[in-house]
Amino acid sequence: MDSKANWCNNQVTTNEVIGKNLRFIRNLRKLSLVKLGAAMNITWQQIGKYEHAQNQMNAFRLWQASNILKCKMKYFFDPTYIQRMRSFHTQTFHAAIPEALLDIDQLQADAARELDFIEYRSIQKGSNV
Repeated sequence: MDSKANWCNNQVTTNEVIGKNLRFIRNLRKLSLVKLGAAMNITWQQIGKYEHAQNQMNAFRLWQASNILKCKMKYFFDPTYIQRMRSFHTQTFHAAIPEALLDIDQLQADAARELDFIEYRSIQKGSNV
């Protein structure tokens, strides 16, 4: 693997997005660096290096992290994931967030369906008058 000095801007940006999202999801799931590292059979320091974009995660480690954290792997690569999660979840979770609440795409689709249904019902009520 190339040294960090030889990384192109896209690699650095991608590693930063992956690291920030890994840390965000890990914190939502209430897992410490030590616990995640133990579950992945690597040191907690290595997890910290991934989170701070000092090292690149290979495909196996990404797959492993997504299975342990119970989230879709695509969210590690989504630069808007943290912002979308923070705008959707306004409450603070004191326990580990349920895995269903990590799927922001599904949550937003469900909310849009609910709004469409409410709008449909209000149109229906208006035409019955």
